[in-house]
Amino acid sequence: MTESEKRALRILSEYEEGIHPKRFAELMWPDSPCWTKSYNCGPNGASLGIAMYRAAGGYLGRLRKKGVVRYRYDYSYTITNAGEALLYQALKEKG
Repeated sequence: MTESEKRALRILSEYEEGIHPKRFAELMWPDSPCWTKSYNCGPNGASLGIAMYRAAGGYLGRLRKKGVVRYRYDYSYTITNAGEALLYQALKEKG
């Protein structure tokens, strides 16, 4: 398990009710320069930081494929029992 995955699972473990990709991105990558980049959003203007939400959704999707994250009916994500076990094992090895 990578350090990035450990950090992601720690964030997810704190949100038992589920976390949306936007909030996950804010917690996972708070200092990323992509938060200040603007992207076109069709004919209605531009949006700041939209790439970060997409990156978070993609990252959570990869964790879901590994079986450590569950996608919920309200478009949020939670950690699975397998994810909790992996996180516990990683923290146990670290000391």
